[in-house]
Amino acid sequence: MKSKALWMISGNGGYAAFQLLNMVVISKTLGVEELGVFSLGLALSAPIMLFSNFGTRILWITGVNHGMSFRLFRNARIISSLAGLLICLVFLAIYTQMSAHLPIMSLIAMSKVIENNADIYYADFHKTSNQKLVCTSLLVRGLFGVTGVIIGCVIFDSLLVAALLYFLTWGTAHLLTEHILTRTAVNMGSDQNTLSKKQWIWLAKQGTPLAISMFLVNFNMNIPRVILENQHGLAAIGIFSALYFFIQTGTVVVNSIGQVVLPILSSMFDKGETKKHLFITLKTFGVIFAFSLSGAVFSYFFGKYFLNLLFSKEISSYSSLLCLFFLLSPAQYLITIMSQVIASTKNNISLMWCQLVMLVTVLILSFVFIPSNGIKGTYWATAIASGIVFLIYIFSYLRAIKIGNE
Repeated sequence: MKSKALWMISGNGGYAAFQLLNMVVISKTLGVEELGVFSLGLALSAPIMLFSNFGTRILWITGVNHGMSFRLFRNARIISSLAGLLICLVFLAIYTQMSAHLPIMSLIAMSKVIENNADIYYADFHKTSNQKLVCTSLLVRGLFGVTGVIIGCVIFDSLLVAALLYFLTWGTAHLLTEHILTRTAVNMGSDQNTLSKKQWIWLAKQGTPLAISMFLVNFNMNIPRVILENQHGLAAIGIFSALYFFIQTGTVVVNSIGQVVLPILSSMFDKGETKKHLFITLKTFGVIFAFSLSGAVFSYFFGKYFLNLLFSKEISSYSSLLCLFFLLSPAQYLITIMSQVIASTKNNISLMWCQLVMLVTVLILSFVFIPSNGIKGTYWATAIASGIVFLIYIFSYLRAIKIGNE
């Protein structure tokens, strides 16, 4: 399990480093407001595109497939992603009021379709313990993407060109990895290409709770950003995104661990090995707390220098907030890992209800904290809401374990 986790952390960590480099390049060449536009585009498009995944990744990994082949899961993902993109483009047009930012944000949304399609391949790689292939794909896509952003920002001095090249290079990387280099690693199954009406109904029934949950997870994370942009402008969201990215990178690492343990926990739960299930869960909690404390210590001593080196003095002046973010980060990291843990118990309905509670909580806290506290209030709202929902997750998990013992 350690080698699998190392492959996943390497792949996701490297990919996150490339995403950080994207932000550094945009901030250094085009300014913090353009960074805000890029970050807002991600924040607005990600929840809708995650919903369009329809939980197919978790269904495939945990073996809930209704006898459907991987080919059908992939084709369903492509169709649902394109439908999600259409909805996303309409929403962006309304939100931006057809402003000059719309083409940039639309290209960012289009890149999410590529990410969605790559993600279903990752599900099969995880299921067959081919974490090395996931790592390879993530690193190649991250490298190609940042190359496009550098060319667009440095040579063309344009965020629009950078977003276009970001989309095109991601598409090239996906074709190179999933459709050429690793295609023999995937067993497509039957030759059936289209889902029957019964299969679509089954997928909708099984995937809707997961789709709503994944939508809410990302939506809840991005609600404070949207409110921050409305209250304090694009520069504020650019600064927040630069600071929060370090926390988000930690989430990537935590999620990598969760992706490795998910099939293992799922198998343990199916076999009734609830004590082992609980032990691995608690062990993972300990790793997360140690990771968060390390981040807080590092940011306390080196945060200002690091932020100034990567971004600017304007952003580095908020270095004390970065340390606070890390101290509050366990709440978010534990929610991330608990989503995987509860998914392993097949109790997907509880994921949806927990995130609905968080939606209401984070909305209320955002309007309480953000108008008067700005960037700090944005993270306070997220952290407190995460802590409350984590407790609900714990209750749901212990209930699932109790039922599994009966």
